[in-house]
Amino acid sequence: MAEEIQPEELRKMMHDKDIVIVDIRNPALVKQKTVPGSINIDVYEDIYVSSPELIKRKLAVLPKDKKIITVCNVGRTSVFASQILEDMGYKTASLAGGVEGWD
Repeated sequence: MAEEIQPEELRKMMHDKDIVIVDIRNPALVKQKTVPGSINIDVYEDIYVSSPELIKRKLAVLPKDKKIITVCNVGRTSVFASQILEDMGYKTASLAGGVEGWD
């Protein structure tokens, strides 16, 4: 099962060069609120639908030599995406509570 990371722990790691924070939501939501320093890779076919194949295809561009921290609204889809990445050989974690839990 994919690791979950608490917001406090991620705040301590923010300047670590060995992590990449990826907000997997659509760009409109990212513009409203995101984790500072994150990159955006939208893994949704529409605002509510994603699939393992789409996640694999879109996130395969990420570096395998860094830990990937996935972020979504409340932490459910990011756990799913993190598990898919882990199955692909990535080191991953999902932000517990998503951007809603960040503040």
